[in-house]
Parts: sequence; structure tokens; C-alpha cells
Amino acid sequence: MSTWKELKERRLVQIVASYAVAGWVVVSIFGEVIDRGVLPEIVYRVLLVLYFGGFLVALIAGWFHGEKGNQQFTKFEVGLLVVVALGTFGIAGKTVQSHYSTEARREAGEALGLPVRTVAVLYFRDQTRGEDFSYLADGLTESLIDQLSENQGLTVLTTSASAQFRDSNVPFDSIAKVLKAGTIVDGVVEGRGDAVRVNVSLIDGASGTDLNRETLERPADDLFALQEDLAREVSTLLRSWLGEEIQLRQVRRGTDDVAAWALFQRGERKREEGEIALRNGDREEVVEAFRAADSLYAEAEMADPNWAPPLSSRASLAARWAQLSARQGPAEAEGWLNAGVAYADRALNLDSRSADAHLARGSLEYFRWRMGLVANPSEADQTYDRAKADLEEATRLDSRLADAWNLLSVLLSEEPDLVGANLAARRALEADEFYQAASEVLLRLYATSYDLENMRDAVQYCDQGRDRYPRNASFRECRLWLLSAPYPQAPAPDPDEAWEALTGYLRLVPPQFQEFESLKGNILVAGVLARAQLADSAQAVLSRSRSTLAVDPEMELLGLEALIRLHHLDERDEALNLLRTYLTTNPEHRAGWQWTSHWWWRPLQTDPSFRALVEG
Repeated sequence: MSTWKELKERRLVQIVASYAVAGWVVVSIFGEVIDRGVLPEIVYRVLLVLYFGGFLVALIAGWFHGEKGNQQFTKFEVGLLVVVALGTFGIAGKTVQSHYSTEARREAGEALGLPVRTVAVLYFRDQTRGEDFSYLADGLTESLIDQLSENQGLTVLTTSASAQFRDSNVPFDSIAKVLKAGTIVDGVVEGRGDAVRVNVSLIDGASGTDLNRETLERPADDLFALQEDLAREVSTLLRSWLGEEIQLRQVRRGTDDVAAWALFQRGERKREEGEIALRNGDREEVVEAFRAADSLYAEAEMADPNWAPPLSSRASLAARWAQLSARQGPAEAEGWLNAGVAYADRALNLDSRSADAHLARGSLEYFRWRMGLVANPSEADQTYDRAKADLEEATRLDSRLADAWNLLSVLLSEEPDLVGANLAARRALEADEFYQAASEVLLRLYATSYDLENMRDAVQYCDQGRDRYPRNASFRECRLWLLSAPYPQAPAPDPDEAWEALTGYLRLVPPQFQEFESLKGNILVAGVLARAQLADSAQAVLSRSRSTLAVDPEMELLGLEALIRLHHLDERDEALNLLRTYLTTNPEHRAGWQWTSHWWWRPLQTDPSFRALVEG
């Protein structure tokens, strides 16, 4: 008898098909209930295990009992059923155990302040022998971050966060604590002849242990497929860890030319090497790396003339060259500014929606205005307006551009539009909590909040800055200003805290500025003493804090003393005398005082003596 005929007589196909349909209906019903949150997700996973185990039971039942009259159980059949049952229930048990083990790990991470849905993708390491594939490791990392970043269920940290630990040997659990990330993605790139291998690992941030890992190998000339396959593998790993689907953002390369993309990534890597050299003070290495980066961008542009990013990066690099050249004088920077604007214009001709190109051109125009390279006042105003328009367009096109928000904040503070500058600075930190220039953003947030008389926010940003940057003297100084501020929302006036804050501040001040900053700090402490109703002590501190022209040639400290006497000691006439001496010494400062609306001098704005003083 043929096998097919025997299967028909035993009705094996009908039995298994009937089971498959009926079983799947039951699983689907439970799936709908679970999707609505009535039952936990583990129930569905166990049901799937039992469902597939049931296939084997249906096969065995159909084989032994599908033929008419053969309904008795044999020892062999019972043995098979026992094996299948033990295997199915064993796998189901392992599934449950794995689920609750994963849940325990997640809860442990949450308890440590490391939410598992906060993901840090560390920069992949290049372990290729005899060839530099670091540019590819960087490109794959940044592409992966970009593809994961718009998933609503995840908080994917920016490249700025990951860059802090590039090529470091810091343990994963320590990295997780710094970044407050419960999940870490780590990877290694290795060139192997005509192929590229990537080993990627998913790591539990709380313990620093591997959760899972995968290996991909693709042809070296098919890097775009490697990007997409890597993102899919990581999304699968995350799904198994988080228990939910991970949506991937569509890759936005803008070019189909692998060679152009590779050249561009190499340029980006060289640019980063130049920035590192700049922070280390190695000027020769900076020049070499920046020149190499520009050459690679130019090659990428030649490989794909219709692709805007190489031109945008050349424009951005020109802005950096202009900043460095300006140290020898503004005129030295003008050539770089002109070249950079030309690159940005060409990039925008190719892609008018390039946020990076708008950012680069806005930066270049701002530097031109700030360096005073436009002599005609009307043309200078137009240059400023162009810079502002480009930066606003960059933030509209890509709200994640922390650089654009930061520079827009700087530009608005020049108007001064303090509200706009404050809001733009906030958006910079929202876009990238680990932004490389976060210290200057926090300082601007403190300063604009202080100037806007929002002392609660000023305290918050001053404290944040001190916690994040304990070696930054400015975040010690701001505490003194806040303690002396004449507002109920300012910190309570505590003289002991003020003296301690001054001591901590002076420890961080360079020796050449110690005398001036010590006198300034004493005047601020006098303000704290006066706020604490210790007027005599305040007067004593002020009297011994008078400076000399050698220490304070522009007599700035007289203005600060006038502020303390006006607001805290109710000595209006003495404050005016001090301001008279200051403005007589610095008559060029009168213009700024004529339009100032700062709350410091608000009590004097209607005073005829003050108006006569500032109007000369």
C-alpha cells in the first residue's frame, strides 16, 4: 500500500488540519484578549508552545487511531505521547522561567533608575587587522541610532551620549549608570577580505551581562544591506528583551552610491579625530585631520554630485576653520566664511530641505556678523537676519538638531530676546541631553532665567550644572549670585553657605584672576549678609572689598557694589555716586545703560539723576 493511500485511510491529514484550524482559532481569541491587557503576554507564548506541541499529538493520534476499528492504545503510542508531553511542558516551563527571569532583570534595572526602554547604542569598535574600518563602525552605529530613534516605545540616546564612551574600557554597568540606560547595544566590526562581519550584543544595563547576541556577515560592497539587516537583527533582540514590536525608521541616506557613502563616513571620522585633537591642544594634528576630512568630503561629492551632505559638511567644517582662524584676527576668517557659504548654497540647491545645510549657513552668517566683518550697519542687520532665518529653518526641518537650537539661543540673547534665548536653550537640551556643549547651554538657561527674574528656574539650572560639571567654576559662582538675589524665590540667605560657596569657587579660579574674583565674591557675600539682616557685617565686607585700578582697570566692581547698596542697604544716593564714578571712567558704556531694562536698575529708571548720568 502506498504511503499516500495509507495516510488517506488513516485520515491523518483531516485530523491534523482540523486541529490546526481549531487550535489557531483558540490561540487567536486568547491573543485578542491579551492585546487588550486582560491577560499577561506570557499566556500567549505558552499557548503557542502548547499549540505546536499539539501538532505532534494530533499526528500521533491520527496515525494510530485514524483507521476504523483500531482504537486501542499501544505501549509504543503511549511512550511517544509521554515524550511529546514532557517535551512540550518542558519547553513551556522554560518559556515561563525565561519570562519571569527577564521580568526580574527589568524590575532590578528600574529599581536602580535604569529604565529598560532607555537604550544606549554604543559606538561599535573596529577590530579589523591591517585596515581601518573605524569609519564603517561609526556609520553603522549612527545609522542604527537613527533608525531606532523614532520608536515611540523607546528612548534612544543620542550619538553625543555614546561618544563619551567611544573606544573606552568602562564596564557596561558603569556606562549604564552614567547614561541612565537600562539597555545597551554594543558591537564589533571586522573586515574579512571581501566581506564585513558585525557581532552585535544586547546587554542588561543593570548587571552589565549579555542578554543575547547575533553575528552578521555581508559583502563589503553591499554596506547598505548590512545597515538594514543590522537594524532588523537589533530590533529582534530588543523585541525578545522588551516583549514588544520595535518599529524601525526608514533609512535616509540620500545616495545609492556605496563609495560616496563610505568616503563621507571616512570624512566624518577624520573630522571627529580633528575635534579630539583640538580638545587636546594638538594644533598640528587638528590641521592634518581637518584637511583630510575636507578632501574626503570632496571625493564623496565627486562620487555622487547630486548628494548634499558632503557639501553641508564642507560648509560646517569651513565654519570651524573660520572660528580657529579668527584667533589671528577676524580678517583671517573671512576667506573660510565665504567658501563655507558657497558650499552651503550648493548643498541647498541640491536639497532645499537639508537642515544641516541651513545650520551650516546660519552659523557662517552669524560668525560673519559677530566678528564685525560687515561694516555697513544696514548690511550687518541683513546678515544677522539671514543667520536667524537659516537657524530657525534648520530647527523647523529637524527639531533634533541641538547645535541649531544652541546657536539660535546665542543669537537671540544678542538682541536681547531673553525669552526666546531661554526657550531655544531648553530645546537644545531636550533634543540632546548629552549635548557636548551642554555646560554652556545650562549656563545660558541659568543666566536668562536670572535676568527674567525666574529665580526658581535659575536655581534649578545652576544646581544641574554644578552636579554635572563640578569642576566648572561658573556653576559655583552662580550660587553666590542667587544667594544675593533680592527675591523671595531665591535661596534663603545663609551667610555660612555663602562663604563656603565662595571658597569652593575660588579653588577653581585660575591664579591670575584670583584677586579680582575674590573681591567680586566678597561683594556678593555682602549682599547675602544684607539679605540676612546683618547690615553692619555687610558694610564691613563692602568696605574691605574696594579694588584698585591695577586689579579692576574698568572699575566693574563699583557697579556690583552699587547694586548691593541699592537693593539690600537702601542706599540710593551712594549707589548713584558709585555709578557716576564708574560711567565717568567708562563713558563708552553709557550707550548700553540708556536702553537697559534689567531689573537690577529698575528702581532708578525714573530717577532724574540716573537719567542724566546715563545720558551724559
